[in-house]
Amino acid sequence: MRLTFRKKNHRHNHQSGLSLVELILSNILIGIVMLGVVSIQQATKQVEVRINNNRGVVLQRTAAMLLDVGKNAYLAVGDNGSVAGRGMTFQTGPARYCFRQDFPGTPTNYADDTWVCFDQNQNDLFKCQRASPGACVAANPTRVLIGNIILDGITISNPFITGIPYVQISITNRNDPTLAADPTKNPEVTLTTDVYPLGHSF
Repeated sequence: MRLTFRKKNHRHNHQSGLSLVELILSNILIGIVMLGVVSIQQATKQVEVRINNNRGVVLQRTAAMLLDVGKNAYLAVGDNGSVAGRGMTFQTGPARYCFRQDFPGTPTNYADDTWVCFDQNQNDLFKCQRASPGACVAANPTRVLIGNIILDGITISNPFITGIPYVQISITNRNDPTLAADPTKNPEVTLTTDVYPLGHSF
């Protein structure tokens, strides 16, 4: 009797999927990607905070100067019917703006009044008191530095419209007035206000 042996064909079922090593590697890669995303977000937030801080400093400094100039413009006294006696003088290149104040409290006498002047020298804006309109020279004991602004950064225009005493004050400034404007490193701001002095006769 002849015996014949035959090999049985065994079909192996190959399972598809991730092995434990592959799963660990994929988790590590996902973690690296997420860490990069978080780092970018943090860097972006830091840049935004820096920009806001720089702009906030400029806004605060410029607003303080605008308030000082505006207050003295509001207190200006003079005769609206007379250009020479209106109690305000304006000069450009360099910028110089003076406002007559009734410090002695004699509204009928302009001769004894004091002039408050704002004088720009390069990037410095000075304030002083004078007997007549003029520059705030270093020898003036009342001269104070109220801030640093860009060249020609302060303008006062439209002193009178339709017989109404009216002053428009605008100050443009940067974080570093000596450098060019840059949205991130050296932001520039412009603040403007309208002032209607009350101390004028018609």
